[in-house]
Amino acid sequence: MKKIAKTAMVVASALFLSCVITSCSNNEAPTKENSEAISEKMEGEEIAVLTDAPNVPPPITRKHPTKMIVNLEVIEKEMEMMDGVKYNFWTFGGSVPGKFIRVREGDFVEFHLKNNASSKLPHNIDLHAVSGQGGGAAATMTSPGHETQFSFTALKLRSIHLPLRYSSSWYAYS
Repeated sequence: MKKIAKTAMVVASALFLSCVITSCSNNEAPTKENSEAISEKMEGEEIAVLTDAPNVPPPITRKHPTKMIVNLEVIEKEMEMMDGVKYNFWTFGGSVPGKFIRVREGDFVEFHLKNNASSKLPHNIDLHAVSGQGGGAAATMTSPGHETQFSFTALKLRSIHLPLRYSSSWYAYS
């Protein structure tokens, strides 16, 4: 039973981390497909709307890229996984699975990861759609009570194998 519960938690966490942002890159070279988004004039600044599954943030209606600031906190907390079974989850935004974040292609994303002071362990985030820096993993290694930040430009995601990865490999981490 414990192995099943642990597997479920790992799968939920992996899906969150890989689906959080579905069109991002950090240092990918411009291509014909994404150069238009990069060359658009950036205007303004917004704080990203974060939502709990299954809800997604509202559609972005602006027609230009902007600086999008994402603030996300890791909180270790005990929650009930199923009747009578409690687990100390590593939550992103206080929930499992973690938050959904929506950005527009061409947005410059400034990502802040805070690790709650009550945490026992350092945490980081690996956005699988971000190239470079291990998807942010190295840049966001955050000790309890601290905050880290990294930035990237949201570009088109060109990988077609991600759904296969989601369904075929991450459950093996149990």
